[in-house]
Amino acid sequence: MDTISFISSLRQQALLLGDYNAYRQMCSRRLAKLRKKLGRVNDPRKKDQKPAPVTAEDVAKDSIYTHLLVYPSERAWAHAMHMKSFTSDSPDTVSPELRNHIRSRFAKAASYAKQLRQLYATPESNASDVDIIEAAAYAMSLLGALAFEKGHWEDALREFAVSRMCYDALLVSGGKNGEVYKEFLTSTVEPSIRYSAYQNGIARTVDIGVLARQFFPKEAEKELVERLKKVHSGAFEGAAVGEAMEGLEQASLVNEVHWRGRRALVEEMDIAVTLGAAKKAEEELGKVLEGKKAGSGGKRAAEDFDRVLAAWQECVDESKKAVDKAYGEGVSGADPRLQKLQLIYTYVNYGLIGWRVGRNRVMAEEIERGLREAENVQCGKVRELVVLYDAILQSLDQITELPGVAADEDFFQELEAKRGFFAALRCAAIAPSHLATNSRNTLALYHRALTHITTSLSCLPTSPSSTKLEISTSDAQSLKSHLHALVTRYIALIQLQDYIQKTQKDTPVTHASLIDTLGTYNEKIVFGNLVPVKNGVEAVPVKPVFFDIAWNFVGYAVNGEEKMMEVQNKEKGEQAPVKKGGFLGGLFGR
Repeated sequence: MDTISFISSLRQQALLLGDYNAYRQMCSRRLAKLRKKLGRVNDPRKKDQKPAPVTAEDVAKDSIYTHLLVYPSERAWAHAMHMKSFTSDSPDTVSPELRNHIRSRFAKAASYAKQLRQLYATPESNASDVDIIEAAAYAMSLLGALAFEKGHWEDALREFAVSRMCYDALLVSGGKNGEVYKEFLTSTVEPSIRYSAYQNGIARTVDIGVLARQFFPKEAEKELVERLKKVHSGAFEGAAVGEAMEGLEQASLVNEVHWRGRRALVEEMDIAVTLGAAKKAEEELGKVLEGKKAGSGGKRAAEDFDRVLAAWQECVDESKKAVDKAYGEGVSGADPRLQKLQLIYTYVNYGLIGWRVGRNRVMAEEIERGLREAENVQCGKVRELVVLYDAILQSLDQITELPGVAADEDFFQELEAKRGFFAALRCAAIAPSHLATNSRNTLALYHRALTHITTSLSCLPTSPSSTKLEISTSDAQSLKSHLHALVTRYIALIQLQDYIQKTQKDTPVTHASLIDTLGTYNEKIVFGNLVPVKNGVEAVPVKPVFFDIAWNFVGYAVNGEEKMMEVQNKEKGEQAPVKKGGFLGGLFGR
């Protein structure tokens, strides 16, 4: 008879209308048309006349008679949801009259759904097991909504558990309505089970299927249990559900946390459970990363951190809710209970930020590895790398805003040192992109990175820690050495560029020949100007023997008197004695 499929199509039309009140009016119009079509219109002269009941024989004759129960049920449900939509912004200010009206509409919708279930359970209706299970799922979901609205969490959990088991059995059995069953499960039933379990103090880590099997009233629903087993034989497998849930709860609870030498007991059950789930997720992530590290060619992906981040985010949400609740109750800041909650809040936030930074560091390492392997600077990858380091620096700034961090001077200095380490990495990542345009900018960025790491190196902790914010002293020292080498290299490069520019500027237009400038460095050699070729007379180097010969023919002043033999001999008329000797003797004055 496809009851659930028909109801799903109606509610999809309600989504198109965009308003529960419009959906309610649509159900009223269709119900009036259907009653007129089936000849079940009430006499307007009889005000207290009740509509004729739908019998099993009517359903066996035509399944459209079931719509006489579905339409009023959906109309009452839409009316309740319409009124409830006005209370979503301020649920605490809802008047008792409005709340009672909402509950009455849910009760009326559930009453029609119960009639439909009883009608299908009658053998004369010729309804199949699937039809009976669908009617039970629909009726119990409306009864669960009524208990949910009243705040009867145990009843709501029990009734939604029945609905969940019915939908689960129908989904496993297959059929054309699988997507419809899945939609009802994910949109209404499972969120309601989870919230009802939370209100009953049950850990969130317990599987919804386990909760549904445990809270299913088998004694009260014996006939339904038999029908469910016919549709799905393994619907109630797992006899020791309660024992398994207790063991899971004990294993996933964290009773105390330690933060900077201080200890705080975790008294809130939700925080203890979420912390246990976060620790378990960390262990699973550690195994995954170790497996990828040991495997051949395995790469650590950022998606592996998503489950851990989600678990820590849930811890943050629960601790924030507990702190806000304490403030709402008027608890003073000096109260030990509030101080413990603030300590836990700082602890879980630090854990979340630490794993967030760890994920960003993994992604940054992958990008840096790709940049080292690339031949040219890839601006897109550099931009992604800078965005990751900006996110890390922003996360470190968020830690300084947590309660109690600013008062811890040693921890604050440690955070500043870690911030300097990542700031140095950020500057070093940007520097190569300026090399093609201005090498001085590259030198300035490397020098700034070196300043950051030099300042931070003395404040980094020497003892290792298990957080993802850990920075080893050896890594920081290695980064400092690398940056120092880069700074020295680019200083030399810039000085060489300056010298070349100065040399080119001071060189005249008419360059000297290469033979005359062998004592200086020439960047460019003009092969057409190796030696000078001129027509003029120039002095050339000669052998020393010619200077010795010339010495004999030059007179120099000695004690103010001038020796000029030739001139004096002519004035006195005296003839100089002729010396006898050979040719070589005459040359050397003999």
